[in-house]
Amino acid sequence: MVLQVPGPPKRAGLVRLKGGASTAPQGIYRTPSASNIASPALPALPTTQPLPVLALELARAAADLTVPESELDHLYHKVKSARLIEQTCAKLTTPTKPTKPTMAVKRELPQEASNTDQEILSQKEQLLRIIADRVSEQGGCAPMNILATDPGIISLRKGVVANIAKFLRQFPENFEVSTAQSPHEGKGSVQVVRLLAPLRDITSAIVTAKRKRDETPEEERQETLLQQIASTLAENCGIMSVSDLGLDPAVRLALVDVNTKLQKFMSAFPEIFSLTVDPQGVHQTCELLVPPESVVKKANVRGKAASKTARDIVGTSIEQLQVEERTQSLLTEIHRIALQNGGQIRYLTLNSIPEIIAMKKGVARDLKKFLARHDDWFELERLEDLDGCTVNIKNFWY
Repeated sequence: MVLQVPGPPKRAGLVRLKGGASTAPQGIYRTPSASNIASPALPALPTTQPLPVLALELARAAADLTVPESELDHLYHKVKSARLIEQTCAKLTTPTKPTKPTMAVKRELPQEASNTDQEILSQKEQLLRIIADRVSEQGGCAPMNILATDPGIISLRKGVVANIAKFLRQFPENFEVSTAQSPHEGKGSVQVVRLLAPLRDITSAIVTAKRKRDETPEEERQETLLQQIASTLAENCGIMSVSDLGLDPAVRLALVDVNTKLQKFMSAFPEIFSLTVDPQGVHQTCELLVPPESVVKKANVRGKAASKTARDIVGTSIEQLQVEERTQSLLTEIHRIALQNGGQIRYLTLNSIPEIIAMKKGVARDLKKFLARHDDWFELERLEDLDGCTVNIKNFWY
């Protein structure tokens, strides 16, 4: 089988208009209009070989028995990535009929909800592979902004990964996310991704990362983050700006498992960290108040969690007890009023008594339904007739 590589596209000819003027087809040798100038350009494609060339290389390597399996696997994934990029670009450039945004959202929701765990896992595997390929093409270190604007990565992360850096930090054996000086003068530092080791069993790595995060208790993850923040502060004389502390790779990695804002997390432990703002109100500084080795003991994360749980249980029990007491008081008062009236009272009369109105708040929003639920106390006569409905005491011995 011979694979043919398509040649360069032919130059389009001129189109003869009815009036005699010559013009080029739309998009060729055409003076840009104001509307075209305002239109945003599509993201630039990475400099990779065309799909037919990659497919030809794979075919030749497959026919050569001296080519190792690892090289075949690498060529196969390059072909797969190139196919995905072309498919994504075709979707981006294909004109679609304008639709109302609300209708588009309604149509997309069922599709997102139908994604199974296996589909999400497969999408994450492809995302990791294409990120590894892009970083390799950049020499093992790629700026984050290049990865974030790659069409293939954009397509794969949709609905699965909200933050690329946070996703890659779940695989510290393979990727490192850090900051580096921008190659453009005056641009400061940029976030970069380094490929530390080639990806072997991606499925196992993703499943292991998820299981580790799910199985580790929340208190233990918080203790790990506390210890890492304290260690990083101690290495910097015990004081750092919150922004610099948040850029530390080890702190960011520990922060992934806790899933919270760094400043909010530290403010929950005033006995360990002191947060201050400069007079201009721009920079916030964090100071370590205790030795790093005593941070976990001083924070007492597990004890606080147990106390909170106990308070919630006690609070719920007290609230239930209060509702029960108020319910009993309301039943007793209605029984007393009906008893004074010969054992029955009109419903409208009962529901207009100020004491009953005050006592039923928070206990009996609908007094008729409340009385129907306590049919061992009362019975409602002529229930369908609101004006003639009466409340009768069921048993006088109450």
